[in-house]
Amino acid sequence: MLTFQIRNTDMARYLAITTFSVMMTLSMSTFAKAQSDNSLICQATIAAIFNKSIDEVKIQSEKSEITHVTYVRLSDASVWANKCKISGNRVIWATENGRWRDSDFDEIVTYEKINSEIKIRQAFSDGSSVEDSFYAE
Repeated sequence: MLTFQIRNTDMARYLAITTFSVMMTLSMSTFAKAQSDNSLICQATIAAIFNKSIDEVKIQSEKSEITHVTYVRLSDASVWANKCKISGNRVIWATENGRWRDSDFDEIVTYEKINSEIKIRQAFSDGSSVEDSFYAE
């Protein structure tokens, strides 16, 4: 992979987003037809956790029941990678090289899929919770 540094911040963001978009378009065109429910649930989970639209989170691959996704943080055009696995109705996630969020101190993320609607619920240790709904195409 070729790596270079650009001093102009706006140009760097433009190139990063453009390059990422082209790469995602090419890779997603063949993968889009094969998206499993687990992939869509992971995509919705990361969108909910990081306050993104489901379209901003891109499915990269699904290997051994682990789905890998990415999104671009617009503030600095950096690409963030995460992964998810499903256990019953629970979604366990991690950053690409980080730990799985499955300790007693982590939020519990669950999902419910009804037809094309995916509901993601995050339950926190203080008793509070947040629920987001997404619609799969």
